[in-house]
Amino acid sequence: MMILPAEDAIRMFAGKWVYADVKDAEVSRRMLFRQGIIGNSWWQYRVPGRGQLNWGTVIGALVESGYDYVLCVENEDRGMPGLAGFALGGRHLRQFLPPAGAAYQRPAGPWNVS
Repeated sequence: MMILPAEDAIRMFAGKWVYADVKDAEVSRRMLFRQGIIGNSWWQYRVPGRGQLNWGTVIGALVESGYDYVLCVENEDRGMPGLAGFALGGRHLRQFLPPAGAAYQRPAGPWNVS
């Protein structure tokens, strides 16, 4: 919705995340130019892997912020309805998750968002 990157917002509230409901979006720059942000045809929801978010950085920010619970895929993707959308989203997200039971190694420097 034209706000700061998701990973920056995640880091701003590090330690306060208790649940992650995940979905992606696709923005049409052409439609945004034609109608501005007041219209509603310039974006649409997508399952993870079919939108424009960089899930590697989003999940990295969640893990670095201490989040260690589920990622609940929400499917409102008209192009990938039903279980096929959930399966695609889950497969896409798994590649960015640490292996089950593995301890996550934090990067050396802190992330500070001001």
